[in-house]
Amino acid sequence: MRLSPSEALNTEALSRLFDHTTNSYKYLFFLGLIDRLHQRQFDVSMPILLKDVVVEMLARAWRPYFIYQLKFGVQDRIVEKLKELDDALPKSLFRVSDVSRSDLRGMVQGRVVDSTVELLRYVPFRLIRPFFDDELVRVKDAQVNQKILVLSQDEFETRKPLYTFTDDAQAIIVHPDWATYLQENDAQIQDWAFDAWVDYMERSNPGVDQMAEKLR
Repeated sequence: MRLSPSEALNTEALSRLFDHTTNSYKYLFFLGLIDRLHQRQFDVSMPILLKDVVVEMLARAWRPYFIYQLKFGVQDRIVEKLKELDDALPKSLFRVSDVSRSDLRGMVQGRVVDSTVELLRYVPFRLIRPFFDDELVRVKDAQVNQKILVLSQDEFETRKPLYTFTDDAQAIIVHPDWATYLQENDAQIQDWAFDAWVDYMERSNPGVDQMAEKLR
C-alpha cells in the first residue's frame, strides 16, 4: 500500500518502519501507539509512556494467542508475557472470549511490571531507524539505541522523525506534524500497519486461514 505523500514529512522513511523485522514487536508497538493516540484524540502535548504502549500491545495480542493459539515467532516473548498476565488474573479471566478491548486494557494496566516493559528494550529505537539510516551505517549494534535517541532529540524539529524520547527514555514524544498526518490519514495508516502484521503472522503460522479475522 502506498502511503499518502507529504511535502513536510519523510513518508518514505515511515513506509520502511517494518523493514528487517524478526518478531511481532514492531507491528504491535506501532499499532499500540496508534491506539494510544486515538484515546488522546491525537493530542501529543504530553509524552506517551512506553508502559502504556505495552498495555496496548498485550491487549491486542491477547485474543490471537488465547483464542486462536497463534504463534508470534521464535524470538518473540509476547506469549511469555501473556501467560504471566493470565497467571496473575483470578479464575483465568484473561481467557474469556468475549472480553472487550477496553476491559482487557483495564486488566492489563495494573499488571504491567518492569520485566514486561523489557519487551521494549530495542523496538522503540529500531522502529524509527529508517529516519537515520545514513548516520547509522557504521554504528555498532550495541550503540544503535543511544545513537537513535540522541539523533531523534537533536533533529526533532529539523528532520522530524515520527517521535523522540524523553531524557530517561521511558516515554516518547510524537512529533505534532506526524500526529496531524496520522490523524488525517488514519484509516489508511491503520490498514497499512494491520496488513503488514497480518503478513508477518501468516508467515509465522503457515496453513492458518482467515488470519486477518483472527487478528482484527
